[in-house]
Amino acid sequence: MRKISCILARRCKSELHSEATAQGAAFSEGLNEEDAMHKILGKAAVGIVAISLLATGCARAGSTSPSSSEGSSFPNGEVVKVIVPYDAGGVTDVIVRLVAEGMSEELGTTVQVVNKPGASGSVGLTELSGEKPDGLTIGSFNMPSGFGYLDPSRNLPYTIKDFTPISGLALSPTVFAVRADSPWQSFKDLVDAAAANPGQITMAGTSTKTSDDALAVAALESSGIDFNVVTIDTGGADKVTQLLGGQMQVVVGSLGTVQSALASGQVRILGVATAQRSQFIPDVPTLTELGYPVDTSGNVTLAAPAATDPKAVEALEKAVETALKDPDLVKAANAAGYEVAYRGSEELGEYWAQQEAATKKLLGSN
Repeated sequence: MRKISCILARRCKSELHSEATAQGAAFSEGLNEEDAMHKILGKAAVGIVAISLLATGCARAGSTSPSSSEGSSFPNGEVVKVIVPYDAGGVTDVIVRLVAEGMSEELGTTVQVVNKPGASGSVGLTELSGEKPDGLTIGSFNMPSGFGYLDPSRNLPYTIKDFTPISGLALSPTVFAVRADSPWQSFKDLVDAAAANPGQITMAGTSTKTSDDALAVAALESSGIDFNVVTIDTGGADKVTQLLGGQMQVVVGSLGTVQSALASGQVRILGVATAQRSQFIPDVPTLTELGYPVDTSGNVTLAAPAATDPKAVEALEKAVETALKDPDLVKAANAAGYEVAYRGSEELGEYWAQQEAATKKLLGSN
């Protein structure tokens, strides 16, 4: 598993070096966004993750630390497969691989990440829902994109009841961003401009109704704010590219989507669509503070098929908790605009239910 992570890290580091003279390349790369998770990871963040992997995980590649769970009935030396329903190289993929490395040490076996992208994550989740409930096949269930089944037009073959919660991993706040040279200095400026020019301000959005950006926009529109939302389903990189190029005036998505542009001073964040201010941008107010009660963010969690053996869930949950305490993992997640957000199985199940209800409400389908 460490070898896989090392290869990914070296590949990312090599790509970053080869494009160091092309500042805009970070936004035109072909890394597709995870609709609702906006999985694009800016080159700067990828570089930090790569360096972290090379300096820490790869340095331990030859070690075989004994597992604290050694001797237990699960997983008894068998390989644990983790389905990531998005392309390799995105935020979810990188975070899950980092966690998988720590889980391998705790479980005393290989934890193998397998990418199953397609249809905004539903291809991989459909496969996961049909796997044997023995704990040997788990996967990332991202919120709110994982609630795609709430959109009747998608006709997906699963619901939340087809999964067993394992643990929460990380989350990234949903933000509203404009170019650094935009005339709008605050979210109030943006709202006032939208009120004076209804349907004229272009905002990069997505067609996936259960994405965090779509839910944030829906909440604003329910308050009478009218933007010209332009569907861009080719990824977060394209959204940022069009914002910087002047084709779009506003981008809404996870902080991870604009992290690189923010770090380089190319964008300004006007508001955060979460209940509390983000630890990464504490000076930016929440939409709730500004009178628009909305709380949505991109959440990366792990799930297993429904009715998975409780003993296996307990072992996996413990392994994740240990992995998330690794300071190098925390540093890499933060570099991608994500904060570690561990939740145990029971707490995650309750959080799933809360988030599903909130998503239904925003969709008007409750």
